[in-house]
Amino acid sequence: MKPFCFETLKWGEEASVYRDHTQEFVQSLSQGVYPLWTRTYASGVPNEFFLRRIGDFNPVYVAMAILVKAGMPFKMIYTGFLCLYYFLGVIGFYMFARLIFHDRSWAMIAAAGLLFSSWSFTLAYTYMLLIFTPGVWFFYFFFLFWKSPAKNSLLGCVFCAMILLTTYIPIYFLLIALAVCVFTVLFYGKEYGLYIANGFHYLKHHFVLTIVCAAALVFSVIPLFNLFESGKRGEIVMPYRSEKLAGDNGFKVGTKIYKEDGVFTYLRPYQVIHKKQDLKLDLFYISPFFYLVFILGSFVRLNKRMLILFLIGLIFFIFGSTEAFSLRQFLTQYIPVLSYFRNLRFFVWLIILPIMILLAVEQLKVLWQEIQDSDLIQAKKWLWKISLVHVLFVILLVAVRIDLWSVYLLVILNWFFWYGTVAKRRLDYYQFFLSTIIIAAIFLHAGELFTRVWAVEKREQKVSQELGKVTALLAPAELSQKASPILYISTAYFSAFYVLTEPQVRDKYLNDLIAVYDRTSSSGKSANVFGDTKLENAILSSDVKGGFQLFKTDANSFDIKTQFQGPRLLVINDAYFPGWKVFVKGVEQPLLRANYAFKGVFLPAGENEVIFKYLPGKDIVVKIVNFIFFYGIFFVLCARIIFFREDREDVRL
Repeated sequence: MKPFCFETLKWGEEASVYRDHTQEFVQSLSQGVYPLWTRTYASGVPNEFFLRRIGDFNPVYVAMAILVKAGMPFKMIYTGFLCLYYFLGVIGFYMFARLIFHDRSWAMIAAAGLLFSSWSFTLAYTYMLLIFTPGVWFFYFFFLFWKSPAKNSLLGCVFCAMILLTTYIPIYFLLIALAVCVFTVLFYGKEYGLYIANGFHYLKHHFVLTIVCAAALVFSVIPLFNLFESGKRGEIVMPYRSEKLAGDNGFKVGTKIYKEDGVFTYLRPYQVIHKKQDLKLDLFYISPFFYLVFILGSFVRLNKRMLILFLIGLIFFIFGSTEAFSLRQFLTQYIPVLSYFRNLRFFVWLIILPIMILLAVEQLKVLWQEIQDSDLIQAKKWLWKISLVHVLFVILLVAVRIDLWSVYLLVILNWFFWYGTVAKRRLDYYQFFLSTIIIAAIFLHAGELFTRVWAVEKREQKVSQELGKVTALLAPAELSQKASPILYISTAYFSAFYVLTEPQVRDKYLNDLIAVYDRTSSSGKSANVFGDTKLENAILSSDVKGGFQLFKTDANSFDIKTQFQGPRLLVINDAYFPGWKVFVKGVEQPLLRANYAFKGVFLPAGENEVIFKYLPGKDIVVKIVNFIFFYGIFFVLCARIIFFREDREDVRL
């Protein structure tokens, strides 16, 4: 937490985008404006895409807006939010582990494993954290409901699902949920038959609550559906993802893009234990303690829970590997929604890493029990096996030249842990003491690793800053001309405009938000002051200076006061898009697609007040209904947890 809250830590490029759009959204909320449009990217795009990425219905943003309104710096608010959200996810993982293992000690070891894993680095990679935290709480409430149906668990399950379904690509969550449900039914079908019957009986008995929850889930998907419909209609394009400017759907991912970065990039065998030169912010890491458990786990009997966890991890390892590209192509033919998401590496942190920790703890639990049940001769055999594994592990560390001292200390402490387990296997209180030793060992190694990662990141950040200073001193002629970057997302008209115009001319034109012309060519709903996108030939009005004033503006509107000697064409260099309306003296006027990609309106001579407003009718209605569902369920759930706590048994999976 220290580097994020009290130091200047380098943010990844995509993480910075999440932070900036969160700031824009929260600051707009603090001013009483819900930002349906954003002007900070590609001369204006519908904000729905970026709202889907951050999950705009999450109640934490209202709390953040209140703090911003109170004058608290946004950086402090945002970093605090990431840290607290991460710990909330760890708590959810602990609660879920309690359901699985039916024991607090094993759940605590699992939570410590997650707390001091590479999830500690994902505070600078917001996108995965926003999926993981509600995801793990969803599974906790989900299994809790089917074991002992109750309003609290049902509302919690639905609320977490709503947050996940309002993300940009809920397919990560849906695929994980599907895999967990399928394997649970396959291996525990008979045992869970009664639970499922009781659950459906409860839903049938509470018919009104069931209908409300179902409606909430349906409405939470509608904004995403509307966004993809805009892509189908070609109104929004994503050239970087689709490898083209326009097409049958602007949101489909090109084959080259989702072949670039799979899970195997972060799960190579030589990256399991990290050297100094391997350290980076997005490394994959779980404590070496768990690798030792994996090895020792090969000596214990296999059970259903181990098999389920292993198969789920294996499925997502195969599906998320770029080497399994042909499998992805095959599945896309029958599951079209798969063509809309990329970033297969997300599965490393969202499911593979948590599954590895749960699998290791299950092996540890079985191994512990076998040692407890062993006689003196069997206990000695276990001690020899454990000692041999630790010696071989140290030899491996030395052979590959691992230079982190804490990993050797961890192995030594781990051996003492197992020695104590064998020697004191009949003393129940010793379990807590040994668990404390193991958690301390995990903490020590993670602490050294994380400290070195921060040092590497700060050093790279300093080098980058110094390089920036040197570059700034170079004369323009000494700088190599760079090609224009490909737009990530934009409106279709602006995307074409962006490509067809010369970069220098385009940038000069876009320096001015407002342009006024007295000579135009118009046709239908469009008006252009140039015929072939040569902007330098556009003739500005002679009385443009002093003839208008941008009176008021926010995310969704422009309010301009004008006074011209004759009729003029007023152009806002903000992208043209369906849903925008223009009012002159309070009367709606035709909105023109001016200069190929922007918004314009013809004005009469004299004084006028011109208001451009973004008013996508059906989207506004859906937003209102979703806010009612989200905050209604949220406040009811909070009230019931505080005032109507329901007694229930832990579920044994």
